[in-house]
Amino acid sequence: MASLCLSPLDEFTLSELAARSGQSLASTMRDVDRLSTAGYLTERRVGRSRLIRFNRDHPMASHVSALFIHSHGPGAVIPKLAMELLEGLQVYIFGSWAARLNNHEGPDPQDVDVLIIGETSMKTVSRFSEEASLLLNREVNPVVVSTDDWNNKSSGFLKTISNSPMFRAL
Repeated sequence: MASLCLSPLDEFTLSELAARSGQSLASTMRDVDRLSTAGYLTERRVGRSRLIRFNRDHPMASHVSALFIHSHGPGAVIPKLAMELLEGLQVYIFGSWAARLNNHEGPDPQDVDVLIIGETSMKTVSRFSEEASLLLNREVNPVVVSTDDWNNKSSGFLKTISNSPMFRAL
């Protein structure tokens, strides 16, 4: 359900959902059948495949979606990975996801913008971005700046970020 709520415009096959959730195909089918019967999911068939999507028109859709965004979305995944891979650095989510996490209304955010302040290797940043992208099923775009550049707001870009919604991840 988390994959469906975090990517409400995407359709997934049962096999994809099973792989993402770590459940067996049979368990996934049972869960999808129950959630479809309750109206939380929609599905269409293409050949033998069932393509499943989160039903954004369900009366409880916004509440269910909010639950999964807060428990499985960038606000949960980015801090956990940052603690593992970017310890000792400052890490913030900025852009549309930061606005959403700070309760600003708007369209469903697509990619996740992450500001990393401090010194780290590009290999570590790349690993962080790849793992986060995989877990969130969306592109994660890290921006690395030195502590001095951040403190001095040495560019228009950094000034813009600092005056926009941010979500502290680490």
